[in-house]
Amino acid sequence: MTDGPAGTGKALALYRQVAADLRREIGESRYGFGGRPPTEGELAERYGVSRGTVRQATPCCAPRA
Repeated sequence: MTDGPAGTGKALALYRQVAADLRREIGESRYGFGGRPPTEGELAERYGVSRGTVRQATPCCAPRA
């Protein structure tokens, strides 16, 4: 999970990578209408990051105006 924007060779912050994956999964309706998204603990385990990192990522998944 270190790929930054295409061609830049820069790493993205872990929370931004987690947020990008979550936005993609939500956009693909992976959890379905009214479905339960993964818990902080499940996401932390999936990505090998701390719960704090997951907590930092989740506000980034809010709908953008």
